[in-house]
Amino acid sequence: MAANYAMPGFEIRVKDGILELRTDGERTEENGQDTERAFGSLVAHAQPDALLFDVREATYTLSPSRWKERAAVVARMTRDYPLAIVIRDDQLVLNNEVITRLREMGGTGKTFTTRTEARAWLLEQIRVKAGS
Repeated sequence: MAANYAMPGFEIRVKDGILELRTDGERTEENGQDTERAFGSLVAHAQPDALLFDVREATYTLSPSRWKERAAVVARMTRDYPLAIVIRDDQLVLNNEVITRLREMGGTGKTFTTRTEARAWLLEQIRVKAGS
């Protein structure tokens, strides 16, 4: 593992070229900004090939308009990397907003319900990119 970073509410690690961000608890506008800063710094340092966000243990308390804004910020920050978001079924609509915005910006992303499926898809994305 090349890098690790943790603070209350989220943990970031890099494994096999995939930067994995796991978040839990209540996620608000305020604590989202801390995650963004840490994420941006670690991406610059670790230079991953792909990103995996595991948000299954998180609860979001953002209004629909603030969520759309947050989705656009996340999409901008991740558009240069394949992105897999691991979700609970009840998080699909919210996280599809991120994937939609990401694709509008030319990025690649997909939601999953297991880390195993998400990692397998990301490793395939890395392999395809390396072959091109």
